[in-house]
Amino acid sequence: MEFCFYPNHQHGCPQVGHCPHLGGAALGTLVRAASENGQTLKMLHGQLDSARNSVTRLVEENEQLKTQLEQVKLELKLEKQKHCHG
Repeated sequence: MEFCFYPNHQHGCPQVGHCPHLGGAALGTLVRAASENGQTLKMLHGQLDSARNSVTRLVEENEQLKTQLEQVKLELKLEKQKHCHG
């Protein structure tokens, strides 16, 4: 995550080290926290992408298996009819 912060732009705060507008937090702490949040978000997005890909593959496999099952049911039905009439 890109974190651009410059306290002077909003409140004219000369206390860059410990800005009272930010609860007295040090700017370095805020930048580090934002950076860590960015890394966490990237990781979560990666996990979501991986899960989506996995689900997509499973759905495709499920559809193929449904099609195969219907084909086997039809073949079994035809085989039963053949034995009953033959």
